[in-house]
Amino acid sequence: MMVKVNFLWLLLIAGGLLVLLAVLYYRLTRERERLGFYRRVCEDMNFYFMRYDILRDMVSLSAPAAAMLGLESPVRNFSQRVKEEGGKPGLPLYPLDQCLRSYEKDRFIKVSRDGQPAHRLQLHAYIFRDSRNRARHVVGMMMDVTHQFHKEAKLTVKAEMDGLTRLHNSGTCRQFLERTIGTSGRALFILMDVDNFKSVNDTLGHQAGDLVLTVVANAMRKVMKGRGFLGRLGGDEFCCYIHLLEAEDDVDRLCGELNRKVTEMCEEEKIAMRITLSIGAAILQGSMTYKDAYAKADKALYQSKERGRNTYTILS
Repeated sequence: MMVKVNFLWLLLIAGGLLVLLAVLYYRLTRERERLGFYRRVCEDMNFYFMRYDILRDMVSLSAPAAAMLGLESPVRNFSQRVKEEGGKPGLPLYPLDQCLRSYEKDRFIKVSRDGQPAHRLQLHAYIFRDSRNRARHVVGMMMDVTHQFHKEAKLTVKAEMDGLTRLHNSGTCRQFLERTIGTSGRALFILMDVDNFKSVNDTLGHQAGDLVLTVVANAMRKVMKGRGFLGRLGGDEFCCYIHLLEAEDDVDRLCGELNRKVTEMCEEEKIAMRITLSIGAAILQGSMTYKDAYAKADKALYQSKERGRNTYTILS
């Protein structure tokens, strides 16, 4: 009888253990599914995570973070390795170091690896303390904002650039010139009009007129070769500003080359009219304002038109 009772107790205990194991397995499975769900959400949202153990001086990375940065996890002797790298951008541990420093304010960095597109990352860190308020762990979050960055950059370009010529538009020109003119010793401000532009539109059509404006913009780029600030003020009026002018004879060369290049490139495009420019150049000195500079260059431009167009005038 005693053996039978013991056997029943063993069966009950075994059954209870099986039930307990089943419950634990169910909970672990649900927890794994929950964590997997959150992991997939984070990956879909381009979130990358890291954890810095201060006492062990070790950084652990999520698998996507390690893959994106090209690092093995964990990273041991972290502070010493960062010190050896010198905290320089472009080195392997730079993103992690910057992330750990972002606990007061978000930081934005660019990360690139050989042969792969660059990532723009937004960084933020959270400090976890023990019962004695001592920092023990830092959890860092890196969010890939590359798509957002490029989208905002395109919107900025669209807002600041002229859609036809891809030069700075009128509003951007005014803001830049009002902020810049008068901040250097000598500078150059040039205004340019396409001669008889209305006749181009009336005779050849607006499509040809748009082509002429595009050619003028391209000629400006070729002549200036990256120097100065180029813009379209509206219609057929263009401007150029060079900060810290080197020599006045350079002004004469630039103005002459601008006109020659526009005529040459329009002929290459087989535009059925000879295209020339009237140019007014103002050499700026002292604390002139944008209004003063524009009036001076406009006066020079008017003199060029009075002299029969297809020429330039320089006012010192």
